[in-house]
Amino acid sequence: MFNSIEVNNYDFHFELHYCGFLIDCLFPEVIFGLEDDEIVIKLNGRIIDIDELIYFINFNVAHLIYSIVGTNCVKNSYCYFRYFFNTSDKIRHFVNITKIYLKYVPTI
Repeated sequence: MFNSIEVNNYDFHFELHYCGFLIDCLFPEVIFGLEDDEIVIKLNGRIIDIDELIYFINFNVAHLIYSIVGTNCVKNSYCYFRYFFNTSDKIRHFVNITKIYLKYVPTI
């Protein structure tokens, strides 16, 4: 997670950039995809629901971020992530609109 994330590659004035940031930060442990026009979330290859993702972010990712930056919040991907996705409502919102992002994002 958080591999080669450059926050300057995202324009956080636009919602879908948050979706890309969420996807990029959690890759490869968490992978988002579309199946039958529905969002599928996989954690280490296992399909999970939004509640498990919220738990994973609030405990596993939060622990990782804290172990790296502590309470110091310099402008890096860890601190941006902590700020943007620190509540279940925010996570639910961005996962819900990730469908739009995944539908139209160019694939390599």
